[in-house]
Amino acid sequence: MTNSMGSATLIAAALVFAGSGFAQTAQAQNVQTPTVVRGSQPLTGSANGGVPAPQPMTDAQVNSEALNKTQNLLRNPGERQKAMANDPKAQAADSKVKALLGPNTEKAYEISAQLMERIVAETGGDPVKMQNLMLELQGNPRALEKYLSPAQRDMIRQMASDVEKSKGMAPANGAGH
Repeated sequence: MTNSMGSATLIAAALVFAGSGFAQTAQAQNVQTPTVVRGSQPLTGSANGGVPAPQPMTDAQVNSEALNKTQNLLRNPGERQKAMANDPKAQAADSKVKALLGPNTEKAYEISAQLMERIVAETGGDPVKMQNLMLELQGNPRALEKYLSPAQRDMIRQMASDVEKSKGMAPANGAGH
């Protein structure tokens, strides 16, 4: 028999799993960060038909663009389906999240999208640091709590209560009221 804390921990693991699965999918599908060109001068005049060349992106702009694209994948079921079409790992992540959370799947993806912002900020957008942090959180879902707002914690507790009810278990500690 599980309790709300156990279910909440499972849900936290699902959130991290979903987020990391789609962050990797975004990178694999050319939703990766654009190349940052430092010190280049925009071309104008006849070299490119008189059209100014795009300005180089700063690290912050690159991180912001990559984050927005990853969050869009997490928040938009249609975009997720397209992204998963040729990615068995993303399909497996999605199947696990759906199997655990059922009707709460979209809430989980929304929380994952919100968490990505915190993770990018904490790691400075470094993909290796992000991957290491995601792996750490997958191994210890309770560590995820420091990244969650009180409202997100409440949503996870509610999802845990819903999961327990769907499995015929009484929620522990009055969760889900």
